[in-house]
Amino acid sequence: MFQLLLDRLALLLGRGGDASGKRTWVRDDERFDLQRHEGHMDIGLMRHRIWMKNVSRTGASCLTDAPLRKEQMVAVYLAEDLYLATVRWTRGLSAGISFEKPLPMKVIKTLVDDDMKAVAAHERAKAEEEE
Repeated sequence: MFQLLLDRLALLLGRGGDASGKRTWVRDDERFDLQRHEGHMDIGLMRHRIWMKNVSRTGASCLTDAPLRKEQMVAVYLAEDLYLATVRWTRGLSAGISFEKPLPMKVIKTLVDDDMKAVAAHERAKAEEEE
């Protein structure tokens, strides 16, 4: 009975578990794909470049210029603010992070708008090169 209550609470919080009791993460919010968002993150005293592939209120998929470790804490700069996150998975220089607090929708909107502007600028530059 107690485990059933814990499982339901975990689902409400966006976290689930498998049969072994190992905690897994359930994605329950909308993701926004990004094509050209480049930023930076701090790991300890070191600053690294980060390229966001997609973002949601609770996490992001990204590429970095430095390898990350699962469960590592990072500080990511988004829309001129700092957001703490935990690395949930890694694959080479690709990683998935979950934010300690959900991002405000205005931050998501800023990231998407900035990404669209960067894509448009890239397309314009590419067209000018072909002329």
